[in-house]
Amino acid sequence: MATYKRLFDFVYDQLNHFPQQKMMTSRLAGEWKSYSTQEFVDTMNAVSRGLLAMGIGKGDKIALITTQNRAEWNILDHAILQIGAIDVPIYPTMTEEDYNYIMNHAEVKMCFLSDQDIFKKVNAIRSKVPSLEHVFSFEKVDGCDSWLTVAEKGKNGDQSAVQKLSDAVAIDDLATIIYTSGTTGLPKGVMLTHKNIASNAIDSTDRLPEMKRGQSVALSFLPCCHIYERMLHYLYIDQGVTVYLSGLDTVKDDLFFVKPN
Repeated sequence: MATYKRLFDFVYDQLNHFPQQKMMTSRLAGEWKSYSTQEFVDTMNAVSRGLLAMGIGKGDKIALITTQNRAEWNILDHAILQIGAIDVPIYPTMTEEDYNYIMNHAEVKMCFLSDQDIFKKVNAIRSKVPSLEHVFSFEKVDGCDSWLTVAEKGKNGDQSAVQKLSDAVAIDDLATIIYTSGTTGLPKGVMLTHKNIASNAIDSTDRLPEMKRGQSVALSFLPCCHIYERMLHYLYIDQGVTVYLSGLDTVKDDLFFVKPN
């Protein structure tokens, strides 16, 4: 019988058993940027410490929005989950009205977004979301703080505080709230636990018979916020698969470059 885990456990398992020189690679502005397993873990721990320094605690909600798939989305996901906070992925294509509804409904305290276009939409409704205290961007955006400022706040922080919170996270704790597209009315918040998603990742492993643990390469092109693709990311991390993050507009070229298993 499978032993289910918290979602952030997978990356530590990879670090201990199948550390990758190129764990996760993003194609951004035509250039590939890679994180090794060690760099991924070090950065996510710095972000976790930074979030704690800024007052984020267990049960707080943090929105994640990116136009282009990127490793930083996954780093934030792990950093949030391991301190018992809850992330709220939002599709970049949603409207300002959707952003306003979702962030108020979930009582989002922080938002990490990718670029200028997303920032404009979030900034337009920011005053209507009383719970929203901070907004950070992955790319350089005028008027918006960089996500690296959070990592910098945690640079010399107390990792034992992160570990204490991490140890207290149970597999049945709420991990994420994903929102439906709203085609039948207002978006509906779907509450998923660590076990909900981890069990799918672990039990789907046998469906990928060509995958060799610690040796295979995958190309991911569905949006990170899509729950199916997100589940696969955890599966890949658990299996020590090198992940390249693409997008629907570049997947054809990226297939030739990456040559995934």
